[in-house]
Amino acid sequence: MKCNNDLCIYWKEDTCILNSISINEIGLCNKYISVDIPSDELDKYRKKHLRERHEYEQRLYK
Repeated sequence: MKCNNDLCIYWKEDTCILNSISINEIGLCNKYISVDIPSDELDKYRKKHLRERHEYEQRLYK
């Protein structure tokens, strides 16, 4: 099954690796388990991504 939730432990290359899943009333997978990313690592990645995005936009709009 296709899945866009790349923070779930069952995610691999845009696909859920479970054999079967159940979806709750709001359309979310009941088997979802979040990958625990330490907040300092996540913050570091966000800052890096925002810096790269800003640099890209600066080059794009010169």
